[in-house]
Formats: sequence, C-alpha cells, structure tokens
Amino acid sequence: MAVAWLGREVGKDGGPPGGFDVRARASIVAMRSPRLSPVARSVTFFGGPRFLLVATPAVAIALWIKRRHVSSLLFAGSVVGGFGLSAVLKIAYARARPDRWAALVAETTHSFPSGHTLMATVFFGGLAAVVFHARQGRRQRGLAVLGASIIVLAVAASRVYLSAHWPTDTLAGILAGLIWVLVYAAVTESVTWSRKTRGRPREGAPVGTHSRGRA
Repeated sequence: MAVAWLGREVGKDGGPPGGFDVRARASIVAMRSPRLSPVARSVTFFGGPRFLLVATPAVAIALWIKRRHVSSLLFAGSVVGGFGLSAVLKIAYARARPDRWAALVAETTHSFPSGHTLMATVFFGGLAAVVFHARQGRRQRGLAVLGASIIVLAVAASRVYLSAHWPTDTLAGILAGLIWVLVYAAVTESVTWSRKTRGRPREGAPVGTHSRGRA
C-alpha cells in the first residue's frame, strides 16, 4: 500500500525530512511573491473545513433532490469519514510541521498527511465519481477527472507553498484520499446494482409496475 510505504519513509514521532522533501519544498517556497501568496491562500481554502462544512451538505442536498439518494448519503458519509481518516493518520505518525517561522499560515495539528489535500481529494474526487455514476459520456467524465485533478494538485501545491506541509505530506494526502474515493465509488455502485437487481421481476413472475429509484 502506497500510503503505508510513505509512512515508513517519513517515520514515526516526527522523523526528519528526506532529501526530496527538503529540495522540493525549497523550490516551491522560492516562488513566493506578494502576488502569488494571496492566490495560494485562496486555493488552500478549497481543502479546508470552512469550505467543506458548507459545500458538502449543499452537494448532498442537491443529489437528494435529484433522487440520487444512495449517492447523497454515501457522498456525505465519505467526506465525514475522510475527516476521521486524516485525524487518525496524523495521530499515528505525529510528524512535525516544517519550520513555523517560515509558515504563512498557523497550524496546530501534525503534518502527515496533509488534511487539506486529503479532503480536497475526497470532496472533488467524490464529485468526479458522481459524474462517472450518472453520465456515460467520455467527454463529461474526462472533464470531471481533469477538473478534480487540477483543484487537488493546486491545493497540494498551496500547502507546500504556505509552508504548512512537506511535499510527502501532500502526496500521502492525495493517495489516502484517492483510496477513500475508490471505496466510496465501489460501495455506491454495489448498492445501486443491488437495488436494481431487487427491482427486476423474477423469471416467470407476473410483470407489475416497479418503481425506478435512482442512486
């Protein structure tokens, strides 16, 4: 498992950063400018709790209104579970943040993995999964994946730029979030298939009127 491998590389109890972390972070921090810093702060917002606590119920309600009840409940549960997953991993690895004096944001939790990146992956990856579930067109699906990928990578880069995380923190956030989204998508498909199967008339049974619920 890639996240477990990253965890071993990082080490427990605040293990020191490796060469990749040091070089990649230095390169990104060197890009700081008075114009770019406000952009990074705006981008990082899309992985934070203030955004997610408003956007998640909005998406869940919209899906419910569209009669995609399974998707609505599982999407909301996936985001809530993502918060829990992030918290458990942070406690398990207890990695220290990069030097606080260089940080442009104040954080109090542990560094590994990046919670903002993980949650952006869960939220926007979950939206892409909804599109895959609801649409068959390659163009729509491709645009959904492209849009989600751009936002997630932007959030990840912003966390390193703001010196809130090491690069491997954000990589772990993406991988853990992606695994979580795949679980969400698989469960949604499984439940939907089960409901459709139960709704079909058995062979030889009288054909009646069957409700067509959507997931």
